Formats: sequence, structure tokens, C-alpha cells
Amino acid sequence: MVNDKLDPETYLDDMVRSHLNRGAIGLRQRIRSISDFARLLRI
Repeated sequence: MVNDKLDPETYLDDMVRSHLNRGAIGLRQRIRSISDFARLLRI
């Protein structure tokens, strides 16, 4: 954020939320069933 000249006080919550949402979207594409979820946990 410092490199982007963004104020952490203003943008940190939004940026963390966006980061978590991107992760959830990535997982959703990999998990089609509970067995897929279990397979990811074993790795």
C-alpha cells in the first residue's frame, strides 16, 4: 500500500476483504464436492 500511495487507515479493510474474496473464488473453482475439499486439506 505504501508503494501505491494508499492510506492504510482508509483502505486496509477493503483491501483485505478483496484479497479474501479472491481466495474464496479460487477455492470455489477447485472444490466441486466434499471429497475435493478433503483432498485439498491432505496436501
